[in-house]
Amino acid sequence: MLTLLGIAVLVVAGMWVLGRIGRALQGTETPEEALDDARRDAVKLSWDEITVDKLDSKRSFRHHVERLSQPDIPFKEVAQLAQSGTPGIAALGLSAIAKRDDVPERWTDDAIRSLPSTDWWVQAFVYRALLE
Repeated sequence: MLTLLGIAVLVVAGMWVLGRIGRALQGTETPEEALDDARRDAVKLSWDEITVDKLDSKRSFRHHVERLSQPDIPFKEVAQLAQSGTPGIAALGLSAIAKRDDVPERWTDDAIRSLPSTDWWVQAFVYRALLE
């Protein structure tokens, strides 16, 4: 019985390793895949996790922010995330905007105007994006 369990564990571990190697060999994910993965993870965030410090300490969140700040992801898509009514998605979009070099001046003006109506736990992310 223990032998069968050991073999099953080895097979599962081997499949996991081969999957990771396969993804690494394929290269980076497409912009659409990156946006979908980021949205999917951001929706799972609970309201008590949505602080700059807590999210910046989450490796998966940092990974998504780095990926969404790349130039192959259209700014328009990231800006839509930042305007989401879901706080986790908005925090993700705003964090990615803070790291981007291609932020239009109009976005800055719109962000300042939106502050009074922005949820209080997302405001810190707006301020950071404006400062960066």
